[in-house]
Amino acid sequence: MHGLNPPQHAAVMHCEGPLLVLAGAGSGKTRVIVEKIGQLIASKRYPARRIAAITFTNKSAKEMRERVAKRLRGGDADEVTICTFHALGLKFLQIEHAAVGLKRGFSIFDADDSTAQVKDLMYGAKPDDIEDVKNLISRAKNAGLSPEQAMAAARSTREKEAASVYERYQLRLTAFNVLASDGNAHHFDEMLFAAKPHPGQMQIAARLRQDLHSDRPPRNEQRLQDRYSLRCAPHVIGVVQDALPFFRQLIETELNSANDNPLIDVEGERILHGGHFYGGHIAFAMDALKNTIANLADLLDRQMALVVDARFNHGLPANLSAATGERAAINHGLKALQISVSAWTAEALKQTMPASVFSRSTE
Repeated sequence: MHGLNPPQHAAVMHCEGPLLVLAGAGSGKTRVIVEKIGQLIASKRYPARRIAAITFTNKSAKEMRERVAKRLRGGDADEVTICTFHALGLKFLQIEHAAVGLKRGFSIFDADDSTAQVKDLMYGAKPDDIEDVKNLISRAKNAGLSPEQAMAAARSTREKEAASVYERYQLRLTAFNVLASDGNAHHFDEMLFAAKPHPGQMQIAARLRQDLHSDRPPRNEQRLQDRYSLRCAPHVIGVVQDALPFFRQLIETELNSANDNPLIDVEGERILHGGHFYGGHIAFAMDALKNTIANLADLLDRQMALVVDARFNHGLPANLSAATGERAAINHGLKALQISVSAWTAEALKQTMPASVFSRSTE
């Protein structure tokens, strides 16, 4: 512990009860934690396997593991648990998987999985292009933009590509929901959609068949039909798929038009009076777009409700909560998230009243 200042030394030697250390960046917090781990083991108070150091980022965890390995001797460094709180939660789930209704060997959809999905959707693309698109999708999500809004806001070719990948990435969430709910993949059968051949609807169903890895999926023996929010997904998302090109045409034409009145014809020396200030086309596009977005929100809200409701999620724990015993009554898992999603959906539905019909002549 050579080189520690008095407050740092006191923090390292404190071994009875909790201790809160408040310090700024670069003040030696990590060194204090590393020395404290060494002190706890050297004093024989706790064996290495009973000590955990939890960080927020993988970078911090990696740095701390390296510094603890240099500080400790023998195999003690390998027995100390040093990881992010995300990784610690995963360790608990891996040990207690049966208590929360998960199978042994379950997988978590993490950042690496997200990257893998984008890479799969952009098959053959360069790594830098994949990273750019992933960052643009992340930016759109952080801004609260749906895939449709991201497409409408796209200006560059790369932004349009990212919005397209974003839409297909979100679609995969339906496929994952079908798997999690032990659903019927046969609801997306090619012959079924050939009987109602809206192009976007057929395209969405084809993508779901691809994501579920089954061209001719078998029936689920447990039940004949899934709930609407799963089997009607192509019918809801397909509307957006078919409508977006039309919306784009209206929006791009409007953005590249003259909306002033009057217009001045300089060469012909004329003043042209008209009604180009009337934004009927852009208003219609926005009214229709918010309608389709509300339908998508409603679809995802219902899918979320299926997954967290023990009556319909086919064996998953209620609200996907891992709590058992005494904590089960006070731990509500994803219930608050599901209620929030429902509230956001209600807000989207409330906004579907078309604004364009309230345009009134003042003359």
